[in-house]
Amino acid sequence: MTAPARAALLRRFPLVVCTIAVLIVLFMPASATPQGADGSDKLVHATMFAVLAATSRFAGLSAAATLSWIVVFGALSEVAQGAIAPLGRSGSPWDFAADAVGAVLGTLGYAAVLTLRGRGRSTRPHGRARQSSP
Repeated sequence: MTAPARAALLRRFPLVVCTIAVLIVLFMPASATPQGADGSDKLVHATMFAVLAATSRFAGLSAAATLSWIVVFGALSEVAQGAIAPLGRSGSPWDFAADAVGAVLGTLGYAAVLTLRGRGRSTRPHGRARQSSP
């Protein structure tokens, strides 16, 4: 495997791990799901989908592609939760809204981190800063 191919694979690994973790949480039976304060599940949904968005951007997907697949994933997961009776869960438009908000926040957060990381850095190759004159 070439170095660029290995690097691309390593950049996708966090997205794969996060997607599996989100699927486990979303499709865990209701009886196994911890209960928190009212509405706390919306925070969990937004956080999970924000992390998915950030790892999707890190994996190299564009912002548009990231938002597209995550919004579709969120919608389908809510439909599936409602359709799979043994889970004891229900699909919720509010959960979907939290998913979409999380996707947007994760995408924007990733862009903000890239912007902040770029400040003060040289644009010269290999990160070599220009040497200032005495």
